[in-house]
Amino acid sequence: MGFVSPQGREITVGDNPDFNLFEREVYQNFLASEDTEITTYITENGGEYLLLIAKGSITDTAVYAAIPRSVVVEKAENIKSITIIMVLISCIVACGIAFMIASKMRGRMKRIFKGLNQAAEGDLTTEIVLKGNDEFTDIGSSINQMIYHMQKLVKDSMENVSHVSQTVAEVQKASDIVTSHAETINSSIEEIDNGLSKQKINADECQQKMDTLSVEIKTVLEEIEKIKGFSETSHELIKSAIIQMYGLSKNSTNTTEITDKM
Repeated sequence: MGFVSPQGREITVGDNPDFNLFEREVYQNFLASEDTEITTYITENGGEYLLLIAKGSITDTAVYAAIPRSVVVEKAENIKSITIIMVLISCIVACGIAFMIASKMRGRMKRIFKGLNQAAEGDLTTEIVLKGNDEFTDIGSSINQMIYHMQKLVKDSMENVSHVSQTVAEVQKASDIVTSHAETINSSIEEIDNGLSKQKINADECQQKMDTLSVEIKTVLEEIEKIKGFSETSHELIKSAIIQMYGLSKNSTNTTEITDKM
């Protein structure tokens, strides 16, 4: 261990009193940096050391310690050995605990599967009994609730079957009544069908007569068009005759006046 002043003087305590840190490059780089402490490895007299340096909080002084790597590794090896032993012991304990838990889980799972198999075979009186406060207990309670509801469902189904049987008998009676009414309706439908056939024949005859009437109406319209043409021609002739008669009347008047004068 050592103390370094700002002027480069060192006070060293340890197996190597001639150790000098101030002139080393690692120390000069440390002084030039803004770091307050540093950890690195150095080589001294053929040996490797772990170097720890820390700056003073007031002046530009520093304290350091150089620990042989063999000492650090020896401590690390001891820690490694203890860690390995502890890990092995932990693994053994964990395996024992896991085996105990697995055995307990296996027993609980067997009870649950046994109850489920009995329920699957139709025995709804079975009950899964599990003590404790874990997930398997919750599963067993849920399965018991399921079996209880299945029992209730079967009971309700039996009652519903009885009601359905009564309903079926009533439906059968109603079906017989509907069948008799259906026969009456079928006969009425046949009569309606016959009536519709007769109406179809009458409708065909009516259609034929309407076609004939349409042809006759078309002929009459053609004649009316001809008469309309003759009427327009007669109107023009009459108009022309009136003009000529007006002219003759005027001439006659003139002739009368002339005759009177004569």
